[in-house]
Amino acid sequence: ANISAIPDGIYRSKAFVDSDGVVNEPLTIALAVEKHGDTLSFDFSGSSKPCTGPMNSVLATTLSSVYLAMRH
Repeated sequence: ANISAIPDGIYRSKAFVDSDGVVNEPLTIALAVEKHGDTLSFDFSGSSKPCTGPMNSVLATTLSSVYLAMRH
């Protein structure tokens, strides 16, 4: 798909994980994608803070997930 065909704007989505496997509290994965011309910006700042369990994502893993999603 051609990125320029998508209308400019901010697109938001949230997903939830029931628990981090250690602390029984839900986690939020929030993403805001801002599209301007042929540029996309990805903002995960609305997501939960780092957790106790093994559910945290380092920058390299987060970037590779974004790259993979954009490729497909």
